[in-house]
Amino acid sequence: MRVMLIERDAAGWSLVLLSGALGAYACWLFHERLSGAIAHGILGLFVS
Repeated sequence: MRVMLIERDAAGWSLVLLSGALGAYACWLFHERLSGAIAHGILGLFVS
């Protein structure tokens, strides 16, 4: 009984960690795209 509870708890924590990691990756990806777009826009202003 206790083992089942611990396993379920571990599964819950791994789910939380996984969703947190996915959220952090999504934020990083969005930031990379955004800063890349901003840098591209600034370069475009200087070039044109």
